[in-house]
Amino acid sequence: MEFATDRTIKVQEILHDDKWVKAEIVDVLFNNGKEIRNFLRITSKSGGYIMIIARLVDGRFILTRQCRPVAGMSVEGVAGGREYGEGWIAAGLREMNEEIGYKPNKLVSLGVHFYPLTDRCDNPCHIFLAMDCVPVENRVKGDEVQGLEAVLVSKKEVLEMIADGRIKDLATLAGILGHLAIEGGQLSE
Repeated sequence: MEFATDRTIKVQEILHDDKWVKAEIVDVLFNNGKEIRNFLRITSKSGGYIMIIARLVDGRFILTRQCRPVAGMSVEGVAGGREYGEGWIAAGLREMNEEIGYKPNKLVSLGVHFYPLTDRCDNPCHIFLAMDCVPVENRVKGDEVQGLEAVLVSKKEVLEMIADGRIKDLATLAGILGHLAIEGGQLSE
């Protein structure tokens, strides 16, 4: 079988369409002649989302703890979408203010090309590392209906949370690994 290098998507049916996402049944036609019919695809309307993993000067991580619709209780980085006309960095700074009440002295991009599921979800994640964070002066509360709390955790505690399943989100894990790689000299800021 020839290896596919590209594909064409043909929408068959729209199952759901709201302000945030669209769910469709699609046919995927690969350029090697093969196809997948009746495939579920979910597309983010904001062009994806931002994930920020924040740390204090002393090295502790600032994460959130919240109950998610699918994963249940989860410890995660600061995440969210863009508001109309907002850039990714502005969205990240707003989300940091709303969710944890901190701002970074330095923001490092890990990239804008990470996907939580590369086959079903068109929802790219823009991952940033927030360094040397300090409290904001004018905190604005976010709109999370389930509520959330900021938690300060050491590197040791973060590794324990990964090991015992309290950290479930892959973008959070990628951001934590980015921080640890910079700390260990494998990545440059």
